[in-house]
Amino acid sequence: MVGSGCLLPIAVVLAVMYGMFKFHEREVRMGDVPADLEASGILYVNEERWGAPFLALPGDNETGILMYSLPDLVADRIARDGVDFFNRPENSKRRVGMQQSFSEWHETPMGTTLSQYLDQYGFGIEVDPTVHALVDDAISKSGSFYSYGRIGVVIVVPSARRVIFAYAG
Repeated sequence: MVGSGCLLPIAVVLAVMYGMFKFHEREVRMGDVPADLEASGILYVNEERWGAPFLALPGDNETGILMYSLPDLVADRIARDGVDFFNRPENSKRRVGMQQSFSEWHETPMGTTLSQYLDQYGFGIEVDPTVHALVDDAISKSGSFYSYGRIGVVIVVPSARRVIFAYAG
């Protein structure tokens, strides 16, 4: 029988490991959007993976959507400068890794719906109705911006102060 004196150190180690995992997970998710957007927090996450049950492997199908907050200052700059904001050299230089694949920016409308994008390979997911409505509204009229990258699409909605990252594959 393990003494009660061992339980506290074990609990502390497990809590620290869990905290490190969650911190790493957040950093990976924050890295999905271009750094020049200065996304300041994750507001919504819905991701699903089909494949091996305990380990992500090449060839697994993944679909997801994440919503981030967009700082007022950045949203105001984007609303003022339009697509030029994304093409400024100082903004492009801030992008690292996969963020560099978001290079060709366009103003909405996008020509698709969120459901069509997420279900393009037959692995669609249910999205919170409020998030779904915000995205479909933003991509169906002018005033928002999007870029397809190597692993998904980033949609910037300055009027709502939101950034969306969606992927399907």
